[in-house]
Amino acid sequence: MKKTKYLALFCAVICLITALSISASAASSVTDQMAANSAAWWVAYNAGDTETCDALHAANVELANQAASGGGSANYDSSSGTWDITTSSGSNISSSGSSNGKSNSVSYTSTTSDGSVSSTTNSTYTDSSIAAYMDAGGTNTGLQTSYNNAGNQVSTTGDYGNDVAISSAASEVAVAKALLGLTDSQAKALQNDLEKSKQDFALAQSDYEAAVRSGDTAAAEVARAKMDAAHNMAQVTRDSYGYTGDSDDYADGGYYYGDGKPKSDGGDKLELYGEGLTMFRHEKKVYLTVSAWELLMIRDCLMRWRNKLISEGRITDPIDEMLERLMA
Repeated sequence: MKKTKYLALFCAVICLITALSISASAASSVTDQMAANSAAWWVAYNAGDTETCDALHAANVELANQAASGGGSANYDSSSGTWDITTSSGSNISSSGSSNGKSNSVSYTSTTSDGSVSSTTNSTYTDSSIAAYMDAGGTNTGLQTSYNNAGNQVSTTGDYGNDVAISSAASEVAVAKALLGLTDSQAKALQNDLEKSKQDFALAQSDYEAAVRSGDTAAAEVARAKMDAAHNMAQVTRDSYGYTGDSDDYADGGYYYGDGKPKSDGGDKLELYGEGLTMFRHEKKVYLTVSAWELLMIRDCLMRWRNKLISEGRITDPIDEMLERLMA
């Protein structure tokens, strides 16, 4: 009899633990999706797509009511765009949003009745937020428009922040992956290459600004040539995937560019010209005066990049064309 009693008690404890685990997992799933929807709302907003904005908000209303079902409550503050949800088990879910350069981020924090805290954060241009945007009725054209409009806002405010090299590359790659149908490995390679170029550019720019402050003209010219080489390398990377980072008016690819300016000159666009895509490429001629040493450095960078692409089985046509012109 005692064994039966203990067995029943043990089974009850196991069932309780299982129920709590399922509840926690469900709550996590809800907050993850709400964060993705909230971040996707900014994708639609930047594209001027109010219909998709409304669809994403409606999806979050449904998720919030789901989390609050069975005796909880869900409250939305339209003035701040944030949620305050109490679940039937007494847990609280609250959201907060912020702007970080190009990408608007949002966090959902869950606090259980015993005081344990967990949170999930998503940003505008990530795989999950872009997927949420598409699921709610978004389009490829809308996504590209959204990203480019966000780039205009950033270039106007100059609010890139200190982590532009990493965060901007991650956002750019997420959008390129969705629009160009890149695989995970291709997207990872693209992001690594862009971040390397941007880090090289940032280092060269730091040297350039230091040289300008000290009045060392020769060092400034060397650093400026390295900045140009890093920019050119990033553009070669983009060319190999069929798009450019330049805007109609500026060929800076979203870099901090020229004479110590603290913000982008209006680049960091994502204009596609790959096969089967709408033609957005703008043919522009840019003339640069470079020294013999700078020309050798550019050629060396291009050759190393060409070898890397060959080892990865990717096309080298854009680099071949540029090398042919440089060696003419």
